Amino acid sequence: MMFLTLHFSNLIFIFLALWPLESVMAQVMIPGVVTPQVFYEGQPFVEIGPQSSTQLKGFAELTVGFIHRSDIRWYGAWASLNQKSVYEEYKLCPGQALKNNPTSFFCSGAFISPNQILTAAHCLEDVKCGDLNFVRNAQLAKVIKGVPRSDVFTCKLIHILSEDRDLAIIETKQAYSGPIASVRRTSSRSQQGFIFMLGYPLGMPLHMSKGIITQQRGSFAMADLSAFEGNSGSPIFSQADGHLLGVLIEGEEDLQERRDLRCRQIVRCKRGECEGEKISLVTPNDLSQD
Repeated sequence: MMFLTLHFSNLIFIFLALWPLESVMAQVMIPGVVTPQVFYEGQPFVEIGPQSSTQLKGFAELTVGFIHRSDIRWYGAWASLNQKSVYEEYKLCPGQALKNNPTSFFCSGAFISPNQILTAAHCLEDVKCGDLNFVRNAQLAKVIKGVPRSDVFTCKLIHILSEDRDLAIIETKQAYSGPIASVRRTSSRSQQGFIFMLGYPLGMPLHMSKGIITQQRGSFAMADLSAFEGNSGSPIFSQADGHLLGVLIEGEEDLQERRDLRCRQIVRCKRGECEGEKISLVTPNDLSQD
């Protein structure tokens, strides 16, 4: 891949903040939505859809895909997204463990307040604020059929929190009224255990990957997570309590060339074979713009 607040409804808040995430993860493993193979051995890669659990849908609501303004066409109150076949766009070899989904997005992020999106700073290199739009909860059906105007947000201001840690916050012009990602209220960045991530791998509609933190290095952690280009800025949540732990900033090479076939295939890592995906960990103090 080269805090929850009560804005939406008290019920959703209770689900996201208090429901055991082990139960959440158990419910989303539904036959028919898991791809045939995984990319980190044993770490599922799941497309978010109508059959996903109510709890997981709450996290999906706050996860946005980044899209260039020029890739949106407006038809009254509806937006049509520029779409390309993921197999054609990335010249994938036949038979890869991905559906031939449309690809529209180039990065991911999460609402941490009604007007703030947390993401990876490198997602904002060489792009102007006025050229950016963000689509929340962009599931496959929404991408194909059209996106309501209320689900599309525009950039007002970009704040680079740390270039070294690759963190940024985007202020949006429109206020978002759904559930908000909650950062655990602690000054410690020490993290361990099982995690899950939502984002837009290879620009495809919303997917979830779950994994485990394998090591921590100061403000960063490494994890076994199936991730791709387009997952940069994806929010990383604890499976234990649903708190936001950080964002994905870099990782292993996604695709490798098959010169004999003139196409690219997905890199697969057996447990312990690859270093993992890199997460920039956050605390409430890290998100201050003072």
